[in-house]
Amino acid sequence: MAHRLFAKRGFAAVTTRDVARAADIATGTLFNYFRTKEAVAVALAAVSLADARAAWDARAARTATLDEQLFTLIVDELRALEPHRDYFIPVLEAVLKPPSGAADDPETAAVRAGHLDRVRGLLATHRPAVPTGPVTEHLYWSLYAGVLTFWAAAPPPDRDETLAVLDHSVRAFVGWLDAAGPTAAGATRPRK
Repeated sequence: MAHRLFAKRGFAAVTTRDVARAADIATGTLFNYFRTKEAVAVALAAVSLADARAAWDARAARTATLDEQLFTLIVDELRALEPHRDYFIPVLEAVLKPPSGAADDPETAAVRAGHLDRVRGLLATHRPAVPTGPVTEHLYWSLYAGVLTFWAAAPPPDRDETLAVLDHSVRAFVGWLDAAGPTAAGATRPRK
C-alpha cells in the first residue's frame, strides 16, 4: 500500500497518516511499528533487499573472484531496489550512514547487517589473512554508499554509468585490501 502511495503521489507528499488510511488501520497502530514514513520506506526496501540477498546466496558462485562476487551482490541489490527508486533518495541517509555502534532503528540495522554479513563472509573466503575491522568496514561502506547514492540520483539512461561506478568502487576496495594486507582492519604500520 505505501509503495503505491509513494509512487503515485511522491514521497514528500505522503504522510504516515496517509499510509495508515490507505492500509485501513489506525494511525496509532502504524506508529507502533513505524515512527516515520522513512521507516516505512526502509521496511519496503528491506524486504526487496532480503529477497535479492537470498537469491544471491542460493546461486553465488563460490569459485568466483572477490571482485566478481561483490559486483554481483550489489547489482542484484540494485535490481531489487528498482521499484523503490523514486522514493529511495530520502531514506539513503538512514540506511547508508556508516555503522557507528549507536542505537539504530532495527530495520535500518538489519539492512546494513544483511549486506555487511555477506561481505564479511566473502572476505573470510577470499582474503582470510585480512581481518575485518572498523577501518575495512568503514571504507567498504563508504564506497557502497557512494554507489547507491549515484544509482538513486542517476536518470535511467545513466544506469551503465552506475555499473562503471560500481566496478571502479569494487576494484578500489579490493585493491586497497590487497595493498593493506593484515593492516587493513585497523592495525597500524610501524612509522619509519
